[in-house]
Amino acid sequence: MKRVISVNILAALIVASASLLQAAPKLTDQSAAHARVILERIGALSVSMERNADELAIDARDPAYTGSETQLGGLNHLRDDVNAIGRDLRLLEAGEGSLADWERQTFDEILPLMQEIAVNTQKEIQTWDSERVHLWTTAFRDESVKVDADAERVKEIVEAHLKLANMHEQEDRIQAKAGNNQ
Repeated sequence: MKRVISVNILAALIVASASLLQAAPKLTDQSAAHARVILERIGALSVSMERNADELAIDARDPAYTGSETQLGGLNHLRDDVNAIGRDLRLLEAGEGSLADWERQTFDEILPLMQEIAVNTQKEIQTWDSERVHLWTTAFRDESVKVDADAERVKEIVEAHLKLANMHEQEDRIQAKAGNNQ
């Protein structure tokens, strides 16, 4: 129940995007095997989030970039990445019963980070909308830095779990091969 509420909170945080409000398709038994692909996509999107948040933080220090189309584009990409990961998390949650332990653990670890990223992204958007003339004097840079750090952490968690899963699968293959040779 806690996960349902948490994922719904994540979905509700970025209400500016209509795509997040669409019903997520359910994860079927066949597509449950693709949870790894979903987690790999989340890892790739977290790299994109990290890059965009870093660029936004750098630009926010320079008054020349204030209210620029570059920043708006970066915010839009950041919001799109957050929304895409939100949809992917909802897919994982829908198929929770068929997730491997490592996939469930990955989900549990990244969900609170993504909630934080969603909150800070929303703050960035609101700050940019209201204070873009003098962003360097606002919390915009700090919000961007926080999103950058959290996105990096999401990337690290996903990569670590994927590497560990690959190692376990390789170990299983070696043991199966050794068992066949006896």
